[in-house]
Amino acid sequence: MLLVCLSHFTSVYFRAEYQSGGRVLPAQIGMLASPTFMAVSGMMVGLMSVVYSRGFNKLRIKLIDRALFLLTVGHVLVVMARFFEPPELTALRTTVITDAVGVSVLIGVWLVRLTRPRTRILLGVGLFAAAWLLVYGWQPIGTWSSVAKEVLVGALPNRVMWYTVPLLQWLGVYLVCSALGQHLGWLYLRDDRRGVERTFAMIAVASVVVAVTLRVISWGFRPPIPPGGSWLYEPIFSPWSKEVPSPVYVLFMGGLGMALVWLVVCISHRRLGARLLIGVTRIGRSSLAVFILQQYIYYALLDTLSLPRSRAWPLFFLISLIPIFAFAGVWDKRQLNTTLTVGLRSYFQKRADRSKAAQPASALETAARS
Repeated sequence: MLLVCLSHFTSVYFRAEYQSGGRVLPAQIGMLASPTFMAVSGMMVGLMSVVYSRGFNKLRIKLIDRALFLLTVGHVLVVMARFFEPPELTALRTTVITDAVGVSVLIGVWLVRLTRPRTRILLGVGLFAAAWLLVYGWQPIGTWSSVAKEVLVGALPNRVMWYTVPLLQWLGVYLVCSALGQHLGWLYLRDDRRGVERTFAMIAVASVVVAVTLRVISWGFRPPIPPGGSWLYEPIFSPWSKEVPSPVYVLFMGGLGMALVWLVVCISHRRLGARLLIGVTRIGRSSLAVFILQQYIYYALLDTLSLPRSRAWPLFFLISLIPIFAFAGVWDKRQLNTTLTVGLRSYFQKRADRSKAAQPASALETAARS
C-alpha cells in the first residue's frame, strides 16, 4: 500500500516530467506496487486454502462477496476520484488494478480447490503468453471490440480507453502465485519457517535474474525494426511496460517486491519491531478502504494544490501519509471492513438459518425445550 501511495503521489506531483516522456526515480520505485499487490493477493488465497482448509468454503463466500464489491461499488468509488481531472469523462474510460484483483479472486477461489498447483502454474503462464499474442495478433476495427481488447489484454500503441489494467496478464500472475501460496501453506503447517524464508528469497532472486537475462537477450538479438515500429518490439522486453505488463516488468518488479516481502517475513518470524508491525498491519487489513481514500487524496486534493517542484517532495509525501495512517487505524479499530459487501455472505447465512429452522427437531431437542 505504501508503494501504491508513492506511485500515485509521483504520478500527480511529477506530472510534467511524465508528459515530457521523462522517468522519475520515485515513480520507478512505485512500479513495484502492482505486481507485488497481485502476487500477495494470489499467495494469500493459496495459503489460506491449505492453512484454513476446513473453513475455506466459508472463506470462499467471503472472498467472492468482496470481489463482487470490488467490481461494482469499489470500482465506482475508485474511478470517481478521476472526475476531478479534466476531461471529466476520463473516469468512464478507466479500469484499475482492483478490477483485475476482483476478476482474479472470482476465478482463483474456484480453481484453487479444483486444480493442482502445477496445473495453475501452467495455466497462468499460458494465459500470460496468450494475452501477449492477442496484443499483437488481435487488431479490432470497431470501437466496442477495441474496448474489449484493451480491457482484456491491453493495446499498443493506440488506445480507445484512457487507462486500463489488462485482466488476462494479471490473472495469469495471480494463478501462478496462488500455487506458490499453497506451497507456503504446507511449509507453515510443518512449522518450517526457514523454508518459507528460503522460498521467498529464491523466488525473488530467480525472478530478477530471469528478467535481466531476458532484457540482455533482447539487446543482443534485436530484429530489424521498420521506422516507427519500435512499439512492436520494445514493450514486451521493457521493465517499464506496465500498462501492458511485460514479462520483464512483472518478473523484475515482482522479484524486487518479493524481496521486500521476504524482508517483512524475516522480521515477523523473529518478532522484531513488533509494535511497528502491528501498526502497519492495520493498513493491510484496511487495504481496500485505504486504496479508495488515497485516490482522492492524490488525484483530487493533491492535484488542486499545485505544489511547487522542490527537493522537499519526500516531506510532502510523508505528510500525505498522515491522514491515510490515521484513517486506517480508525477503520481497523472499528472493524468497518464489514461494510465492504454486496450482501452475499448475509444472504447465504440467512438461507442456512432458514434451512436449519425448517428441519424437524430431534426427540432430544424436543425434550430439552419441554
